[in-house]
This record gives sequence, structure tokens and C-alpha cells, in this order.
Amino acid sequence: MNRKGFLKFILFLFLSFFSKLWAKKYNNLHIKNIKILEDEILIYFNTKLSKTNLKIFELNDKKKKSYKTIFDIKASLDVNPIFKKHNVLDKIRIAQFQSDTARIVLVNDVKIDSTYSIENKILRINLTNTPKISRELKSSSRSKIVVIDAGHGGKDGGASSTGKKEKDTVLKIAIKLKKELKSKGYKVFLTRNKDKFVELKDRTKLANKKKADIFISIHANAVAKAQYKLNGIETYFLSPAKNAKAKRVAAFENRQTLENLNHFSKDVFLNVLNHKRIIESNKLAIDVQKYMLSNLRAKFKKVTDGGVREAPFWVLVGAQMPSVLIEAGYITNSTDRWRLFNSTYQNHIAKGIADGIEGYFIKNS
Repeated sequence: MNRKGFLKFILFLFLSFFSKLWAKKYNNLHIKNIKILEDEILIYFNTKLSKTNLKIFELNDKKKKSYKTIFDIKASLDVNPIFKKHNVLDKIRIAQFQSDTARIVLVNDVKIDSTYSIENKILRINLTNTPKISRELKSSSRSKIVVIDAGHGGKDGGASSTGKKEKDTVLKIAIKLKKELKSKGYKVFLTRNKDKFVELKDRTKLANKKKADIFISIHANAVAKAQYKLNGIETYFLSPAKNAKAKRVAAFENRQTLENLNHFSKDVFLNVLNHKRIIESNKLAIDVQKYMLSNLRAKFKKVTDGGVREAPFWVLVGAQMPSVLIEAGYITNSTDRWRLFNSTYQNHIAKGIADGIEGYFIKNS
């Protein structure tokens, strides 16, 4: 190889190396799909999204009543640009702003209060707290009644680990949830506001007496030592259990009541009493689980999605309204246990539940 050929080869290697670095830094991330829903925007990427790829800022003009929240993402847009009106916002614009930057612009006539979370390859922009949704619910929420049940209490400590008891953390979450919902205009009642034992039948009896629109029961999960690695949050609605895990969780929570009924009697009673409310409870569970995850993942790393499940929880049986049972974490898992008794975690999960309730009412009122 002569000197000229050698220099060309070196130049080729040099350019190739830096072009790869450029591609790795800017062009490796691609937006593959976009879903715009009533209360959130979902942006799907080809690979994991990092906060370093994301820049968020606002451009607000009070005089012109123009408020913009802008998400700049170091990525390529592989789908068509979007320019559309929205039920919650005035406009949503998504386009390739620069060769290395995709831009999402939320436009509104009042200030936008959106939150976001990164879930591996998904950017989730939550619109639940925007003023238009708040205005939509303002008149109706005052007539909505929510009963919150802090599981266990008094002589029934629930699950426990390293001296920590389920009954204590779920009461704190319930009290924080009550505060969140009252700030949104709901009428809220607790089945217990201190460390006392309440029979399961009396919990739903209160909800029925208050003519509640929904009933929320809050618990913490537990497993045997061999499964201590299990973690995450789950939301259950009332239905005959269809898998072993749901049966196990329900059996643990049900152990204080209805011991005199055999398996056949329980299933018949369950189906007859709750069949009409299963669908609405399922919808409520989906919204609550979604917003709990969104709020928690914005602050805490690797919050596991245990999903929405169906199981025969007897605390829900007597409820004459849509009802769900929340497992706010595994008290037997070291990470979840620390979080369950952490005030910041309790605040975020309470806000998530409240946002889920609000989302449910928006779509089903």
C-alpha cells in the first residue's frame, strides 16, 4: 500500500469511528410508536430511554393565555408528525425539531400540570392533573363518596417482618389518601383512623351506609422465606381466583372471617352477590394500578408491576359499589419493606391511588 492509499485508509477509519460515536450518541434512539389517550400520552422507543436523553421546559405567556410544556428528546422520529387537538389540552404537536431531536409540545390556554415517568422503553406523560380535567370533575367530585379501608388493625396486625407490621403502614397510606382526595373535593370516610380492630363485615357495612361510590381496601403483601425476592404493587378486584398466586394472597387476607363456609358455598355466594360489579371494579383496578405505578416510578427505581388481578377477598364481598384491594408492596422484601414505612413512598402511592380514582370517575361518570 502506497503512502496516499495508507492516508486514505487512516482517514476512512477516523471518519468511521466518529460517525459511529455520533450515531451512538444521537441516532441510536428512535420513536417507534405514539399513543395519545384522554389522560396520558405514551411514547414508545426502540431501546431503553434515559433521563439524559430528555430535556423538559416551559414557554408561558399569561397575557396571550398561551402555556406550553416542551419535551425535547435526543431521538429520531420514525412515525409521522402529529398536530392535533385534544380533549384535555388545546393542542399536541410531535415532530422532528432538529436532526438529532424530536420535540413534543403540549399547548393549553391555562397552565399545564403534567407529570411523566420513564418505564424502560416507554415515556409516559400523565395529564390527569391538568386544569381541564380538574374543572371537569370539580362539580361532580363534590357528590362522589369514597370509603377507604386500612386493612387489619388492633389485635390483627396483618403481615409482619423485622418488627414492622402491615396494620401500621396501611393506616398511614389511608390517611394520606384521604387528604389527597379531600383536596380534590371528594367526601371521604375511613373504616378506621387509629389502631383498632374492625370486623370485615363492618368495613363494607360503613361503605354501604355512607352510600359510597367506590370502596378501597389497602394492604401489604407477604410471602414465605423462600420467596422473599418477590416485590411490587398489585391491585385486586373481587372475583373467583383463577391462579395460585391470587388464591394464596386471598387466603392470607381472608383468614379472619367466614371460616364456617366451605369452598363451594363461598364460590356460589361470591358469584351471586358480586357478578354485576365485577366489570366496574375491574375498570377501577386498572386505573388505580396504572397511576400508582406512574407516581411511584417517577421517584423510586424499579417498582415492579404486579398487575391487576382477580381474587375472592372477603373484605370486598359486602360492598354494593365498585371496590378494589391494593397490595402496596411486600413487607417480606427488604426494599419494599423500607419503602412501605417511608413517608415519601406513602405520599407517592397515596397520590397515585387518588389519581387513579379520578381517572376512573372521568371515564365512567
